Parts: sequence; structure tokens; C-alpha cells
Amino acid sequence: MAEPSLSPGRLEAFSDGVFAIIITIMVLDLKVPAQNGPAGLVNLWPVFLSYLISYVLVATYWVNHHHIFHQVRSVNNRILWTNIGLLFCISLVPFFTAYMGLKRVDSFSAALYCVIMLLCGVSFLALRGAIAAQFPVDPHFTAANRPAFRKNLVSVGLYCVAIPGAYLSPAFSLAIVALIVIAYFLPNAWVE
Repeated sequence: MAEPSLSPGRLEAFSDGVFAIIITIMVLDLKVPAQNGPAGLVNLWPVFLSYLISYVLVATYWVNHHHIFHQVRSVNNRILWTNIGLLFCISLVPFFTAYMGLKRVDSFSAALYCVIMLLCGVSFLALRGAIAAQFPVDPHFTAANRPAFRKNLVSVGLYCVAIPGAYLSPAFSLAIVALIVIAYFLPNAWVE
């Protein structure tokens, strides 16, 4: 198969559109409560919590996607398909977010949620590897991307802990996911 003639900017623009649609789909699952007053809103806490976590995670993937695509010289089949794989995994986040909220964050729904997060993390690692293959002997690229790769790898490991951890406590597994989110807001977390 011939290599695609797609510019990095065009692939990034397509991906940005998919990310925007995913976030929009997630917000559509937030429904006005049937019960009036503050009690109706309080009863929505599992749905809102799962939305909040998912929103921040999808935003984190978008920010990292944006940063890494500014380093891409050209798009080849490997980058194209690993990017499509990442977008596929992220497109499943709204479903698992809604499922977890509907099931009021029970062990099974939290474990499934962590599975999709694991798949997103692994697919981002694959994309990162496809892009890194364009720079096999570039020490500047390697040095600049080593911390992000390490953080991505640690995140995948933590998702692997969070999945069975959901059966000990859904709150424990979501705390691990929250820890991952916080680490992405701290520039040097897990990279030194």
C-alpha cells in the first residue's frame, strides 16, 4: 500500500474534530434531574463525577496529542493507523463514562472504565512510538520526549493496578485515575 499524502496539520485537525465530538457526546449524557431542588442535583453526583474525570482525561489526551504532533515531520501509515486506533479508544470513553454513572460507580463499571483508560494509554504509547520512529538517531528528540514517554508508561502501569483495584474499592480505582490526571498537570511528576 502506498504511503498516505496527508500532512501532519491535516491529521491533527481531523483528530481535533474527533476530540471535540467526544467531549460534546459526553456532556449530552448529563440530564436535568427529575427531582426538584438540591436533592435532585446531589443524586447526580456519580454521573457528574464520571463526566468530570472523563472530560479532564480526554482533554489531557488532546493536549498531549497536540504537543506530540508538532514534532511530526510527515505522516506515514504507521502514524496514521496508530492515530486512528487512539481515536477509536478515546471514542469509547463517553460510553463507559455514561455506564459508570448509570451504575453509580460500582466495582464492575469502575473496572471497565479503567480498562478503556488502559486501552487509551496503550494506544497513545503506540502513537508515541510511531512518531519516535521518525527520529531514530535524533538525541534532541529522544531527550525532549523521554519524560513524556516515562509518564505515559507509568500511567499505563497504574491503570493496570486500578482495574483489579476497582474490586477492592471503586473509589480506590478512581483515585488512581485522578492521580494520573494530577500528574499530567504537574510538569515533572514521574519523569525524574
